[in-house]
Amino acid sequence: DYVTLDAGPDSTICLTDTVQLFPRGDGLYFLWEALPSGPIDDITAKNPLVAPPANTTYRVTASIGKCNTTDQLTLTTIPYPTAYAGEDTVICFGDTALLHASMIASSFTWSPFNTLSDPGSLQTRAYPLTTQAYVFSAYDVLGCPKPGRDTVVVTVRDEIHAFAGNDTSIVVGQPLLLTGTGADLIEWQPSLYLNRNDIATPVASLNDNFTYVMRAYTPEGCFDLDTINIKVFKTAPDIFVPNAFVPGSTRNNVLRPIPV
Repeated sequence: DYVTLDAGPDSTICLTDTVQLFPRGDGLYFLWEALPSGPIDDITAKNPLVAPPANTTYRVTASIGKCNTTDQLTLTTIPYPTAYAGEDTVICFGDTALLHASMIASSFTWSPFNTLSDPGSLQTRAYPLTTQAYVFSAYDVLGCPKPGRDTVVVTVRDEIHAFAGNDTSIVVGQPLLLTGTGADLIEWQPSLYLNRNDIATPVASLNDNFTYVMRAYTPEGCFDLDTINIKVFKTAPDIFVPNAFVPGSTRNNVLRPIPV
């Protein structure tokens, strides 16, 4: 006698989302129309996919032979909550980054939150030990059931292990090649008696005992320090053999030759 058709209930979705329509009834053929306009992936499908650009009414005609009926539903679109997690940043190992988030929403969450000082605040300090992406999700009560999300990446530079070399001894007038490691950029202080102080392998020309502090660092300012102590013997190259030692003491407790 007639074609049954229920286009479905009116509903609210998030703007830019794609949803599928599910009409009910005994129609065999369907024809969809968007009012005022909007994309429909297949206007003759029973369950088409639609992405309304604004509040849109979808009218569907279901038919069996020459019998047909029409029904419609309205999709109301609500923009996603606005979320901004802040600018990506780079920190040194063991340092912290200050995150500045903002939103147009009523509530928010951070994920992960276990390396944040205050996950309940828009401004919080992050202290990851490795590079970490933090997802900032903003929620509202305007009708869009999904959160707006943004991600901020905190890049953690590898820990620097500065090594200026083992303490050593030379004879007076003997050039000493220093070898520093730990980072691409090296600086030696003080710069006295060095041919250069801004390379990993400078040459020192010493007349007396001396100590250098080596700084291994990165362009971002991450650094580590190490010290090398150099003893200068004012003799020719020789082997010195102590004639006594103090067992059980913290000094002079080993009897061994000292090559210079």
